[in-house]
Amino acid sequence: MKLEELDINQCDDDYYVQNAFKGSHKCDRRSSRCVPILGRGFDTGGYKCQCNQGYEYPFNDYITYIDGQICEAEFEKLLKNFPSRYDTLKCRIAGAASITGHFLFVIFALLLHRIFPFIL
Repeated sequence: MKLEELDINQCDDDYYVQNAFKGSHKCDRRSSRCVPILGRGFDTGGYKCQCNQGYEYPFNDYITYIDGQICEAEFEKLLKNFPSRYDTLKCRIAGAASITGHFLFVIFALLLHRIFPFIL
């Protein structure tokens, strides 16, 4: 059997599962979980980082996960002291994009109430 036909599973697994690559993924462990993608062969990055409950994918894109090959490439750049976006490849807290909007609305309502107390 050729090595290219084998898949590497870098995701976390139970302690009794024998896998030399287990836990070597580059997903942010607090905000996401590693899910293996089969068919990528004997190469690193054969996984995707899916956001945990309470977190969301931070980019406006048609996919909702962070690709493991991108994580591996950006981590490699980080190790070589090249510019890297590895720190941006994390899921954000769900609803974080709308917090600013709600906060501004509350401030605006309070200011409006101070200026025109009879309106509210």
